[in-house]
Formats: sequence, C-alpha cells, structure tokens
Amino acid sequence: MFVILLIVVAALFVLFWALSAFFQAYLYNEPTKHLPARAAIAALVVGGLIGVWTYANAKSDRKGKYGPLHDFDSTNSTEVYEFTAVREYPYDKGPDGKPKEVKSTFRRAEKQKSGTFLEDKTGKPFQLNTGTFKTEELEVKEADGKIAHFHAETDSRGNYTPDKRFSERGSKRYVDGDAPEAIYAPSTKAMVYAILLNVLSYVAWLVAFWLIMRFAFAHALGLAVVFGLLTMLVVAPLLFERVRPQEGRTQTLEAPVVPKVINVPNKPDKPKEPGK
Repeated sequence: MFVILLIVVAALFVLFWALSAFFQAYLYNEPTKHLPARAAIAALVVGGLIGVWTYANAKSDRKGKYGPLHDFDSTNSTEVYEFTAVREYPYDKGPDGKPKEVKSTFRRAEKQKSGTFLEDKTGKPFQLNTGTFKTEELEVKEADGKIAHFHAETDSRGNYTPDKRFSERGSKRYVDGDAPEAIYAPSTKAMVYAILLNVLSYVAWLVAFWLIMRFAFAHALGLAVVFGLLTMLVVAPLLFERVRPQEGRTQTLEAPVVPKVINVPNKPDKPKEPGK
C-alpha cells in the first residue's frame, strides 16, 4: 500500500505543478512563485488524506465501510452460529384450534463463516418455509448467551417481504431470513466517519488549490469540486479495491504428489518339459 500511495503523491505533484503553470499563466498572466515547492506541499496534503482514507478502508472489517458517498456500507454485523426457528404449521391445528408451533434448533460449525445450518434432531439444512410450515420467528443465541428475538416482516396478506427480513422489535437490528448467518445493525458511528472522510477529500483539494497553489477562491472551489468528484467516483474506489485483501481468493500451494509405482515381481519362467 505504501508504494501505491507514493505513486499517488508523485502523480499529484505533477498534476499540481503542470495545472498551475498552465492555468495561472492564462488566468493571472504568470504562475505563483515557488511553484515546485507549493506543488509538493499540495500533493502531500491531498495524498495524505487519500492515504488515511485508503488505510481506513483496508483495515475495516468489511468492504466499503468508509467508501465513497454513493457506495458505502455503514452496517455492522455479528456472526451467528446458533438459532432456534419458531415454525407455524397452518394445516396442523393444536388443541386450542390454532396452528401448531414447533421450535427447531439449528447450528453451524464455530468460526465457519459460510457453513450450512443443520437441525439438531434431524441433521437437515435450514429451510425458511415449505408447503407445510412457515418460519415466524428466529431466536438467536448471541455471544453473551442472551437470546434475541427476530420476527418476520410480512405484508398485509401475511407473506414475507421481498428481502425476507426478520427484525428485532424496539431496535434497528435484523437478520436475513434466507441466510441467517449474522445480525445486522446500522452504525451511526461508521456512517459519520464515512461522510467525514468524503467531505474532507473536497476540503483537502480546496486547501491545496486555494491556500497552497494560490488560485482565486472561485477558481479553487471549481477545481476542488471537479477533482473531488474524480477522487470519489474513480480514484478512491480503485485504490480501495487494490489494497483490500481479496476474499475467497486465497491460494494454497500443495506439494506435488508423485504417483506410487507398484513393483510387480517378474513372473518366473515356465519350466521346460523334458524332451523340448
């Protein structure tokens, strides 16, 4: 990542120097004094902000946590390894005449992020609903041992919403019914940091063009908007994708397996018959 950021700072140095030399000669008759030194400082200011932004995304627990405004994810997630599905059997009535309810516990291997949840009693994989039952609630066991209750979101006809979300009453936490592998919760803190980093990128460009490169405020503001948008829409996403570890692409080198050669003993010669 350090090498990539050095390249970014070098490219910014050339950009500030060349852009200022051309536009300031056109707009103000002559460029500002000490142009190379100013371009170096401006490159460090903007490059430093881009470096902090890139580092924050590289070290975040999920992709896009502090991404550009049009593509950032401010949702925290907590892994789930055990839950109980409360299922309703509409065609099987209980003694009270109401649909029968059955609780089934499902688990997956600890630390296994994409494993299938299997039912304790039958060993069958989890299904949200079939022709005989419908899951109405998920009771999720959290790390501290407490049980969180997530209820199915339904429309006026009692059908699941398109995203099949199960929400916790009194909070904004939810579970994906099709893949109950995690509890999701919007994070105000992550959202504030993401917005702040996006805004600071524009501020860094404005400071660089206005206070360091000595453009007039109106010209500096226009340039800051243009290059801030380019940073947010093009440069930042490319850098974030470049420095973030690729999930699911870990390669393991295996030692070559030499086929075992079976040593078959030579067949003994057939004894010659007498007289031959």
